[in-house]
Amino acid sequence: MCQMKTLIVLLALAVVALVSACGGGPQGPQGRIAFVSGRSGNHEIWVMNADGSNPHQVTHIPPLNFDPSWSPDGGQIVFISTAGRNENTNIYIMNADGSNLRQVTDTPDTERAPRFLPDGKSLAFAKGLEAFLIDLDGSNERPWGTGLPGGTSPDGEKAAFTVGGTGWHVQAGEVWVANIDGGDRRRLTETMAYTAAPSWSPDGDRIAMECAEKALIYQPFIEPEPDTVGICLIDQDGSGLRRVTDNASNPTWSPDGSWIAFWRDEDIYVMRADGTGARKITDYPGQDRTPAWGPVLEP
Repeated sequence: MCQMKTLIVLLALAVVALVSACGGGPQGPQGRIAFVSGRSGNHEIWVMNADGSNPHQVTHIPPLNFDPSWSPDGGQIVFISTAGRNENTNIYIMNADGSNLRQVTDTPDTERAPRFLPDGKSLAFAKGLEAFLIDLDGSNERPWGTGLPGGTSPDGEKAAFTVGGTGWHVQAGEVWVANIDGGDRRRLTETMAYTAAPSWSPDGDRIAMECAEKALIYQPFIEPEPDTVGICLIDQDGSGLRRVTDNASNPTWSPDGSWIAFWRDEDIYVMRADGTGARKITDYPGQDRTPAWGPVLEP
């Protein structure tokens, strides 16, 4: 009888370990992920659970919507949209379910990378390669230095930017960190030729980013080398650089800092923060891209 009880306990422990390894149960990724998908025929914002279940479309403003990012409380999503135009994008905010849509900016400029500040009352965004701040109602726009905003540290004291980069095979970017007031700007690493899309860990200690040892600079009529872009982690002081996966972009942290979601080969993946256990959570024949992991809402 004792041997039977011992066998049952061991089997139960094995099941728990298997569920945990596969990302199920309390050890699995939690929360919601916003992303861009072409499933409807346009590029719209969708939201799904962190395990890939329950994907649902939350914007219906064709043709192009990009750059979703969550408010600190998880109740709203900010993004950019052409809203029927082809020449420029403006900033929009909506509730996480797509309701209460409102336009923040209305300019002839092409705006990108909108991000909530930690207080939830202002946004950072870019026009061209310059960063700006603006209140949620579209008022009080003011300059915020150079670069595409990549989010702020959880304590609201630091900000990360992509400086000089406009995407893969276009121009080599560099990740810089500055004080929230724009002062004390410094390049985060000198050892990578390309860094971009910084994402701050929830504990404020690390930054995930796209990285490559070779600059991915577009040259007309010259076939580029195969993509060498992966995801690196680096401590917020610039030390401890390590590459955790290849062929990946747009890293975004889970609320507990245990997981990172990213975009690879037109699908969304999640992996543990050390780069292990990567698995695909979307499997649409078209393109799913640019994930943004939202906070876990309190019950």
